Amino acid sequence: TECPTGSTYSPPASLFPANCTCDAGFAGESNTVCFPCAAGTFKITRGPGGCDSCPNNSVSEPASDSQDDCLCKPGFSGRPGGVNCTVCAPGSYKLVPGSEACTACESGTYKNESGVGNCSACP
Repeated sequence: TECPTGSTYSPPASLFPANCTCDAGFAGESNTVCFPCAAGTFKITRGPGGCDSCPNNSVSEPASDSQDDCLCKPGFSGRPGGVNCTVCAPGSYKLVPGSEACTACESGTYKNESGVGNCSACP
């Protein structure tokens, strides 16, 4: 018999579903019931236990199994893994998640607030 969803590993000669362990990216106190980590969280180890939150101002897809899956939110820039995500300053923007730097508004455009958003044409 196969292990339940979210748990794919069991030692050789296992006899019971309880021998299955939750995969990385899946959490549960009992190895027989494993749930995917929610968006914005991750779990790097196999076995029972909970998911860890991504660093501030970063997000991840559900069932993430590494902090490297955490990406700075749109309007924030930082290091890979969602580390040190800081808000884009007024006059700059970033529309997609990731560690890329914020982009300065082009000549003839402006953005007077920090964070996510587009640059607008000058009046």
